[in-house]
Amino acid sequence: MSAENAPKAILSFRRRVGRLLPARARGWINDLRDAYLTRRSPDRAILLRSILPVFAALGGRILWVGCRRYTAQYPALLAAEGAEVWTLDIDEAVARWGAPGRHLTFDLAHIDELLAPRSFDAILCNGVFGFGLDEPDAQQRALRAMARILKAGGWLLLGWNTDRCADPLAEPALREYLVPQSLGGLGARCRVDGVTHVYDCLRRTEIPGD
Repeated sequence: MSAENAPKAILSFRRRVGRLLPARARGWINDLRDAYLTRRSPDRAILLRSILPVFAALGGRILWVGCRRYTAQYPALLAAEGAEVWTLDIDEAVARWGAPGRHLTFDLAHIDELLAPRSFDAILCNGVFGFGLDEPDAQQRALRAMARILKAGGWLLLGWNTDRCADPLAEPALREYLVPQSLGGLGARCRVDGVTHVYDCLRRTEIPGD
């Protein structure tokens, strides 16, 4: 076998072996692979090094949206300074990666139908828009829903990818209740070098009659 053909042959062999494994084993291997690759991404380094500590220091009640194997440590990191941390995901299969005893399985776009208005001090929603919550109307509905369960002056961290969805903050009406604002050294908008990831930091305004 020539060196030129070796990589293709190896890839083909891996695929054949993979098909012989039970579905559960394939899912477990894929889960580990995704966790490894995600943890090495530069946007995750910023999240762990800069963003989570800032939100942990806020304290209060914090909601983390989007759970996977690689997010399992995030609730504890956010609770490091005493915050009460909850997690949310629409997929019941990932509940095991959520906050123990404080995990919700529900649709983010309708979370205001489950949780009380102004009941959270901060929400972190990262890697959800464009990865399951794909339609612009549903994304705007989710932003309104998250704003409703945030206290006035509360914070929303929104992480999204420019190659997965249009700018979710382009809707002018959004500024009526969520305003881009810097927090603890975090810029209102942070673009991550080398990847398509963007972090937006937003603050919930007080709306008369809301």
